[in-house]
Amino acid sequence: MAVEFIGGSILSVVIEVLSEKVTAPEILGFFKSHKLNDGLLGKLKETLNTLNGLLDDAEEKQITKPAVQRWLNDARHAVYEAEDLMEVIEYEHLRSKDIKAASRSVRNQVRNLFPILNPANKRMKEIEAELQKIYEKLERLVKHKGDLRHIEGNGGGRPLSEKTTPMVDESHVYGREADKEAIMEHLLTQHNTDGSNLCAVPIVGMGGIGKTTLAQLIYNDRRVEQCFQIKAWVWASQQFDVARIIKDILDKINASTCRTKEPDESLMEAVKGKKLLLVLDDAWNIEYNEWDKLLLPLRYVEQGSKIVVTTREEDVAKVTQTVIPSHRLNGISDEDCWKLFARDAFSGEFCFKLGINELGSGLEGEHSCMLPERTRYLSITRAAMFTPYAGAGRRIFRSIHGVHLRALFPLYIFGEVDIETVNDILPDLKHLRMLSLCHPKDTSSQLLNSIGNLKHLRHLDLYGTSIERLPESVCTLYYLQSLLLGECRHLMELPSNISNLVNLQHLDIEGTNLKEMPPKMGKLTKLRTLQYYVVGKESGSSMKELGKLSHLRRKLSIWNLRDVANAQDALDANLKGKKKIEELRLIWDGNTDDTQQEREVLEKLEPSGNVKQLAINGYGGTMFPGWLGYSSFLNMVALTLSGCKNCISLPPLGQLPSLEELHIEGFDDVVAVGSEFYGSDPSMEKPFKSLKILKFEGMRNWQEWKTEVAGAFPHLAKLLIAGCPELTNGLPTHLPSLLMLEIQACPQLAVSIPEAPLLTEINVKVTQTFIPSQRWNALSDEDCWQVLLARYAF
Repeated sequence: MAVEFIGGSILSVVIEVLSEKVTAPEILGFFKSHKLNDGLLGKLKETLNTLNGLLDDAEEKQITKPAVQRWLNDARHAVYEAEDLMEVIEYEHLRSKDIKAASRSVRNQVRNLFPILNPANKRMKEIEAELQKIYEKLERLVKHKGDLRHIEGNGGGRPLSEKTTPMVDESHVYGREADKEAIMEHLLTQHNTDGSNLCAVPIVGMGGIGKTTLAQLIYNDRRVEQCFQIKAWVWASQQFDVARIIKDILDKINASTCRTKEPDESLMEAVKGKKLLLVLDDAWNIEYNEWDKLLLPLRYVEQGSKIVVTTREEDVAKVTQTVIPSHRLNGISDEDCWKLFARDAFSGEFCFKLGINELGSGLEGEHSCMLPERTRYLSITRAAMFTPYAGAGRRIFRSIHGVHLRALFPLYIFGEVDIETVNDILPDLKHLRMLSLCHPKDTSSQLLNSIGNLKHLRHLDLYGTSIERLPESVCTLYYLQSLLLGECRHLMELPSNISNLVNLQHLDIEGTNLKEMPPKMGKLTKLRTLQYYVVGKESGSSMKELGKLSHLRRKLSIWNLRDVANAQDALDANLKGKKKIEELRLIWDGNTDDTQQEREVLEKLEPSGNVKQLAINGYGGTMFPGWLGYSSFLNMVALTLSGCKNCISLPPLGQLPSLEELHIEGFDDVVAVGSEFYGSDPSMEKPFKSLKILKFEGMRNWQEWKTEVAGAFPHLAKLLIAGCPELTNGLPTHLPSLLMLEIQACPQLAVSIPEAPLLTEINVKVTQTFIPSQRWNALSDEDCWQVLLARYAF
């Protein structure tokens, strides 16, 4: 049932969303403003709701009734058509808002005076006519329900359930491992049942969630075969008939019925002294007295026997429950849901995958490889594009004509499939939701010019292409949610009107060469992914635009902080309020004319206490703000400070409670590192209590490291000091957890190897190194030679 459940459930969700859209205020207002028949929207909503009420039964019946399956496919196709058209209406509504200013032009005023001259009015009438056709199609489907007998025969309005068996294809099951093991633990465990040898394990969940599938997995597990002497699978059905169930159990355990005995007596003799597993699948309604009647002939089974009951009803679970609590079956994870969706929902006429096996020699024919008209999802594999058959690539793309594709992933453009061919095809893919153009060398802007016609597009992936610019037409893709431009190294700017993409949630620009952000980025209030933001000099691309992007998460790098006009703009960016940012980089260019300005800006860029990794690069101030050493940064595990050439001292970092890795580089004006480095009150707690890796690099004028603070660095495992030509002394004397010591290009440093009982690796180059005699015993022969060579070989 996995295929049907996923397909039917998705369609039901689509209908629910569509039903809400149909009578949304903005849609009604749009219809009225264009003098369209808004009453049609109400009738469409009523029909959609009626159709939705038929889906549960249709999805359960389609396996055994081909006519129902055809009806369901027709319904799915019609609903998708309705969804497409509603999105066109929404698109036109958003588009009209964006061009509202243009309506003041003389040309548009003339059009408004003479509506017949306005092509937009003609388009609105076409939309109304299309909507009428779709409504009539859906009405026919609803009226056709009687012929298919979807809901007749059950009397109570409930969909009839189909008889189940214990057979299951485990390769089609995802995400139920934990549920299965939880039930198995109950089955294989002896429970204290107050004298009863039998206890029940109810599995409760909504229809179609996978209760039967879970029970099938359990029933066929080899551990069940080993633990239970006899087992039986019985379909309980909506009418809980004890006599029928007893006969079914006898039949399943191959027990003969004596004519002189009642079936319950025969069952009692058949299971007496044996360990039994009974599965009662799909129980709808069980009364206490009926349950007791069923248990009566089972009372002499061996201790540890179990009954697994699957049901939608909490009342049934209460009746059957003994000492084992009900197992509530919930939905599967997003990852497992996608696996199931990709395998099962992308099937039949709604999915087509072109690979090397499908192409075959049939590609020699002129009309070969034609896709079914209702294909919704297409994946053209790399193997297909590399097929040796002449003209294969071109024929693949020609076959797309006339197909209502919703997804095309990934679209590889190789060899003979020229840009012009694909450019001819894209305008026909007007229903497309997902498009991935994966070609690292040649993705021309000519190809992208056609993308603006794909009004329904949600996902556009241009990762790693050689694109240099995006056409402005991309900014009319109002439904776009993901725009992936990562590693497009030739891309230097984004379209100026990208702020029109009000539904955009993911903008991947990592690895591009953008010089500044386009104006009004703050309008993209749904944005969650934005790896970096390049501050511009114009007010529209200033820091304060970031303040409106309150849903940003994970990684954020802010470049060109030198161009921040004032500290207020930095405060308006509201980094402290962005609770879901875990990795933050603040980047200046390392050249400043105003150290005070940069200090004030950094003061206002305090991040949230949830940040885990922080990097500050090229900062031009002489001191760091106080917030950098706050112990309230409980989650910060990694900190990098680099290129801060004007700073005269290191910030107090010793009290960061979770800091594990610290990298300090390029502090040209730091001469000494002392107690200020360990925190305002190092006696309160061991400084750097969690630090494992410490690196100092490129400290050109650093002369002294005062390390007299006791108990510092209790967990430091790796210490690196490199490129510090003036440093003469000062390694910590006691590092109990140190495993690796690396010192490079520090010619003035007279090193006394610290007391480090766990030290196993030393790399010392161009230094004056002294190792006390008692420390040689702790080093391996290889380490000793390494130190000696470092000392005398240069």
